Amino acid sequence: MNGFIRKNYFGMLVFFAATFFVISGGNKVVAQSAVSYNRQLRFSGYQWVVKESTERVGPGDNIFSGSKRNVNVNCFGYLNIGLSRTGNDITCSEIVSVDSFSFGTYTFELAKNSFDFHNSLVLGLFLYNHAVAPLYNEVDIEFSKWNVPVNVNTQYIVYDSEVRPSKARFNTFSVDYGTKHEIVIRKDSILFRSYYIKPKMNGGKNLYASSTFLNPWDHKKPYVFVRFNLWLKDINTTMNGKLPELQVKNFSYSPMR
Repeated sequence: MNGFIRKNYFGMLVFFAATFFVISGGNKVVAQSAVSYNRQLRFSGYQWVVKESTERVGPGDNIFSGSKRNVNVNCFGYLNIGLSRTGNDITCSEIVSVDSFSFGTYTFELAKNSFDFHNSLVLGLFLYNHAVAPLYNEVDIEFSKWNVPVNVNTQYIVYDSEVRPSKARFNTFSVDYGTKHEIVIRKDSILFRSYYIKPKMNGGKNLYASSTFLNPWDHKKPYVFVRFNLWLKDINTTMNGKLPELQVKNFSYSPMR
């Protein structure tokens, strides 16, 4: 079978066994006791665990909150993922799939969102497996200007190198409708596609970016967990008023046949 989901019990064991250590944005190794995944939620038909940290961890050397203020599923079934304040700290958000996945198509649909958000804010939609060092089968779609105002705000990344991973960078514009993003994992290649969703136009899709890379995955362990996160590139960022919250309408996975 070329693409499939490893269901809950195996996925949970691999995930927790493989995350005994985490790497912070400051390259410090933090004992797993600083990070927990106690809270669960159901989104898009899958079970997810919510990351929570008691000290600063990666990405970005942030504190992550497992509270419903940061991560929740609303009455429409959309995932709300945001930042919140805890004392003097701004806390960030991340969820991880309980199931692991393999070759196939991963589709992420974002609700109407403004991509003119703070330069330090990073929204990540990515695939990752702690058990497959050193590159972790990591494949990312990230929305951020990386704290540089003149940067474009979106990038595809394939971690085929520890030093200089392959990437493609472009702009996603704020629109009055959602966007859809696909990662197609084949044995020899990885394809990215991004669409503006325009109702009643072009079948509801409008492709605005695509890139293809060679697949560097460890084919003896071709499994990943899906992760969503919202975090700060600069932990000294000052944000006044209401903190950002973004919505993900749907996630789906179609195994390779």
